[in-house]
Formats: sequence, structure tokens, C-alpha cells
Amino acid sequence: MYKNGLWLAGVVLILSGCGEDTQKTAAEATVKSMEQTEKSAKDVTSVTKNTATKLAKEATDAATKAVESVKESATETLQEAKEKISTVVVAQTPGDTGEKLYVKCAGCHGPSGKKHALGRSKVLAGQSASELADKLKAYKEGTRNVTGMGNLMQGQVSTLSKNDILALAEYISTLK
Repeated sequence: MYKNGLWLAGVVLILSGCGEDTQKTAAEATVKSMEQTEKSAKDVTSVTKNTATKLAKEATDAATKAVESVKESATETLQEAKEKISTVVVAQTPGDTGEKLYVKCAGCHGPSGKKHALGRSKVLAGQSASELADKLKAYKEGTRNVTGMGNLMQGQVSTLSKNDILALAEYISTLK
């Protein structure tokens, strides 16, 4: 708008019949004013582009940080969920429950754990879960042989995992 106003002013001066020197001076002033307006427009455009670029970079950086934060949080939540699911699956997997594991023991110790295995062992029923777990671990490690049955028992418990031993001990402790 400023540019058009100067142009119009220049044209008016030229057409008004002023002298040739005045017309030339007015034309030069108009050209100079137009050049300054063009330079100002370029400066404003440059500043605008730089500001827009800076703001776009800041927005991109902020978005990247937000995405990384969400990813990290989701990864942690997923890991926690996997651990919980794993715990539930281990507890519910057939063959890993104490009752199912005891089937192998019942042949010697009886279905209710009240039989002296091969006439030598102590009755299992009535023992605490921690006491039974300690004994089963010792048999597995080959460090227990109270009545000469260590090797036989080691073979029986060798395939049991730590969780299996705990589940089996817990089940046997409920036998009365």
C-alpha cells in the first residue's frame, strides 16, 4: 500500500507540469522509495522465515521428546505386564502345580503323605512347607542322605525347578 502511494505521488508530480528537474528528482525519489520498500519486504520475509524455521525446530524437538517419553513409559508398562503374566502362567501351567507334581511322590509316600517310603523315611504329612522345600533342595543338590535314600531322591527331584520345589513343598504341607 505504501509502495502504491509513493508511485501515485510520483505520477502526480510528473503530470502536474513541474519543471524537468523537479520531475527527475520526483522520479528518482519514487524509485529510491520503491527500492527501500523492496529491501524492507525482503528483510521482513527473511526474519519471518528464520522465525518460522526456529519455531518448527522447537516444535519438532518437543514432539520427539514427548514420543520418546511415551515409548519409555509404554515399554516399562509392557515389561511389568509381561512379568505379571509370566507369574500367572507359571502358577497355572499344568504339571507345575504341587498336586500334579506329588503324583510322582505318592507311589512311595502314599496319596496322603502318611506312608513311610520303603519303610525308612519320615512321614511327609504334617511337615512345614519351608522344611520340605529345604529337604527337597538338599536332595536335588545331593547333600542329603539321612536314611540311605539320597541317591534315589536325587533322581526323583533332579528335574524339578525352584518353583516346582516350592509348589510341591507347599502342597505336601497341606496334607494332614
